[in-house]
Amino acid sequence: MSNNKKALKAGFWYTFGNFVAKSMVFLTSPIFNRLMTKPEVGDFSNYSVWVTILAIVFTLDLYSAVSVARFDYKDELDDFIGSSLILGSSITLFFYFIAIIFSNPITKWMGINTFELHIAFAYFLVCPALQMYQLKSRIQYRYIASTIVTLLSTIFSTVGSLVAILLLEDNLLGRIAGNYIPLVFFNIAIYLMLMAKAKKISMKYWKYALAIAVPLAIHLLAGNILNLSDKIMIQNIRGNEENGLYSVAYSCGIVITVLWGSINGAWSPWAYEQMDANNLKELRKAEKILMLLWGVLVVGMMLLGPEILMIIGGKKYMEAQNVIPPVMTAYGIQAVYTFYNNIEVYSKKQQYIAINTTLAAVANIVLNYIFINKYGYIAAAYTTLVGYILMLILHMAVVIKIGRGGWYDSKFNVLFSLTLIVNMFIIILLYRLPIARYALIAVFVLAFLLFAIIYRHNLLETLKTKSIRPIKEIFFFKKRKGE
Repeated sequence: MSNNKKALKAGFWYTFGNFVAKSMVFLTSPIFNRLMTKPEVGDFSNYSVWVTILAIVFTLDLYSAVSVARFDYKDELDDFIGSSLILGSSITLFFYFIAIIFSNPITKWMGINTFELHIAFAYFLVCPALQMYQLKSRIQYRYIASTIVTLLSTIFSTVGSLVAILLLEDNLLGRIAGNYIPLVFFNIAIYLMLMAKAKKISMKYWKYALAIAVPLAIHLLAGNILNLSDKIMIQNIRGNEENGLYSVAYSCGIVITVLWGSINGAWSPWAYEQMDANNLKELRKAEKILMLLWGVLVVGMMLLGPEILMIIGGKKYMEAQNVIPPVMTAYGIQAVYTFYNNIEVYSKKQQYIAINTTLAAVANIVLNYIFINKYGYIAAAYTTLVGYILMLILHMAVVIKIGRGGWYDSKFNVLFSLTLIVNMFIIILLYRLPIARYALIAVFVLAFLLFAIIYRHNLLETLKTKSIRPIKEIFFFKKRKGE
């Protein structure tokens, strides 16, 4: 089987497994949002945001170096992963001792208690194991193993949360403990399995991992601040109830982010291979196809925003429906800048990634402080969108600066982004005109069915041959041989 076919097959199963796993979180949200009050939902959102942000700081996100190490340490990847795990755990333990000494001011600052702080650090110690295992599996096209592990980790945390909430009187404690403690034990098992395959621990791997991961960690940290600081700031400026409203409406974008995260996880290894082989024409064509399909999905999901919010939160959260379009548009644009981000990673220009993301995050924090105070939680959705637009501009500028601006069609990507923004404003207006919105949804559905019928042979051939070529023929009007 060719590498392209392996990548397509592995990519499909990785995307499917990750999407199903994250969809379980999405589908169980209505249960949690009805079992918990708005303030409890806001407090859990605040905790999970802190865990997400601090996990990057206290582990340095060393797993990200594996993507590049696969080329330089192809035959030593197990040793590299084992060494990175030991380094990450050592760094986490160092920060843990500091956190214990200064636990009172830290817990007060984060708005949590000491027990919840210990749970967070237990998770930080082992969470890189699952990330490295999944990345290694994608690199080696071991899609079945990756899918099973992804699903199991999600099942354990979801079921654990439900059981803990039902058993404990404190719903917030049950949600936190039930979600993270099962993940700790699951990650310990993966950690031990990866360490068993490592034959040596070497400082040369540590130096390599730090050189690659630290700039990316700064980028990821700034990116998460860009994504998540709004929730912390709403919690502190407007209170946990408004944070609950915003968080539930914001979570309607989970489907978009999950699907894109899964797609990019499958796309990136293939894209790096095309870059390495200088197969840029193929790369540009595939990116355009992906963006066209992505744009249709994002607009379709925005149209269904109120229905999604009703399912996830119920009537008590419907006042926050206007949060959905700008958030989904922001994540639609995130997909565009991710392509340029991948070029920077491949080119080992991580310092630019860190600088760009930090600039966007700082701008987002300043805008949040100004506009959340003045307009409330709704402003945070628009400041997030502005942050992502700035990210796209900065990443495109860097790629052009390093002489690789032609690797993707930037004019197409700019037009795509502008089209998303225009559609966002139209859809916000349509939220007030339900009949017109439902009519447009019907048009979308009919167009999709018509597309599937007209190009059924191409779609079936794609499924049969595991090749992207039949889909490309639809968009680039190339006839197959023999036609």
